Amino acid sequence: NFVRIASCLDFVMNCLMNCPVMIWFLHGNMGLPGDWGPVSKALQGMGVASRSLNLWKLLACCPKTLTEAGDLIAAEISSQDHRPVLCGYSLGGRLGLHAVCRHPELWAGAVFVSTHPGLQSDDERSIRRASDAEWAVKCLEIPWNDVMTSWHEQGVLRGNKREEQPALSSWKRSIARGFVDWSLGMQEDFRQNLRQLEIPWLWVCGEKDPKFSRLGREVAGDGLVLVPGSGHRVPAEQPILLADI
Repeated sequence: NFVRIASCLDFVMNCLMNCPVMIWFLHGNMGLPGDWGPVSKALQGMGVASRSLNLWKLLACCPKTLTEAGDLIAAEISSQDHRPVLCGYSLGGRLGLHAVCRHPELWAGAVFVSTHPGLQSDDERSIRRASDAEWAVKCLEIPWNDVMTSWHEQGVLRGNKREEQPALSSWKRSIARGFVDWSLGMQEDFRQNLRQLEIPWLWVCGEKDPKFSRLGREVAGDGLVLVPGSGHRVPAEQPILLADI
């Protein structure tokens, strides 16, 4: 019996070693798949493959709720990968919450980076929806450079490392739609869902991001991973450390 058990364990380990891990990245708001480039490069050096989705394509044809977008993300990734790992940053993390919590059986694990778990009062949600509606109007009515300047001047982002992508302006209609359809004010509170989630998951924040570090402690407690030397934009500011995590 011991020989048979040992043989089974060897077989399982061989299967795991020969089954490559694929990490699927979801970018943040005002972002593109290329934002994950430095993290992907670091992972490649570790022998870990990754792919990045363009979230704006989901809104190119028509409106999509957070729930609908999460379902589409889960369907697209699971059609190409048997046991994927999802990693979402900020807006991508919020969409990832919908994909993972609604379809936990599809995932090998998940990483949520600088992600908001959801507002907890109707008043907060209403205020956020109004604010995001204003951003949607800005995207459509004022020069794109002015939109980006205003975006980067927000408290949580101010002073953080950033790299402009000229191609982003070509997605401004989808981005404007995203401010409405994917507003934090439209999101449910996922704190309880995460407590019940049985797959491995990790919550990551920059140590210089006090707001999201506080939210991370509410969600993950002592399991929160704080990335040294980083603010909100962890993938841009500490890509190698994030790849290690």
